[in-house]
Amino acid sequence: MKKIGEIAIPNYRSKRDLLYVDYKTFCDGAEAIDVSDSSALVLLILRSFYSISKKTALTLNAKQITILVDNVNKAIKEDSGGLDSIITFEGKRYGFLNFEEITLGALFDLDRCYKDNDMISLMSICYRPLKGKLTKAGYEIEEYIGYNSETFARIDLKTVQSVSTFFTKSFQILKNYTATSLEESK
Repeated sequence: MKKIGEIAIPNYRSKRDLLYVDYKTFCDGAEAIDVSDSSALVLLILRSFYSISKKTALTLNAKQITILVDNVNKAIKEDSGGLDSIITFEGKRYGFLNFEEITLGALFDLDRCYKDNDMISLMSICYRPLKGKLTKAGYEIEEYIGYNSETFARIDLKTVQSVSTFFTKSFQILKNYTATSLEESK
């Protein structure tokens, strides 16, 4: 890990290195500022991704700020790629749910979390601990017992964005299919 003075700089190589919670803090903060105000935007980046206070930020020079901002920008611009059916998080393996086996309770909770943009809770519905070992036939996940906003509180940005993209595309396909079906039935 590099340092700028006393500030440790994580090497954000990709979205896997960024925490979703930091990205959400940034997005929420961006809604409250004029994003054309570059100084406010830089302060927000420094606070969100590096926990740098305004007082400390004001002591940084232009080169240091450029290094910090570019470090985040490089990672955010990375393509999220596809959805991972199995992830390892905090030493535990989780499998993505099989929609053919989803319970009504999980479906209701999934819908609620998606509508509320509660991606952390949504992750705990979609990804559940694996039961047993992987086989050629696939994997089994634990039964659904309700969502938990703490399970994936420190998950990476890439994984959350992949799940978000999956649902956005799935809802768009469903919407298009429904519209086509309604047209055909006329």
